[in-house]
Amino acid sequence: MAGVHRMVSEGRYCIDVLLQLAAIQGALGQVSKVMLTTHIDTCVRAAFEDGDQKKHDRMIEELMEVFSRYARVGPAKSR
Repeated sequence: MAGVHRMVSEGRYCIDVLLQLAAIQGALGQVSKVMLTTHIDTCVRAAFEDGDQKKHDRMIEELMEVFSRYARVGPAKSR
């Protein structure tokens, strides 16, 4: 973000700043995808393997919250 702040402070062309912001958003999206995959592969898997129904329910609730937040971010991708 310091780089974007510097770009704005220097009066860089708006489109250049917007393109930089889009690149940052894309990178954050990729990091989020990796984190979610890791969470499902470790934490969610462990919760379901131990047989505790309360943990199952909590994990499903957490995932639904995350998925609902992702659904509200950015434009929907067409298939």
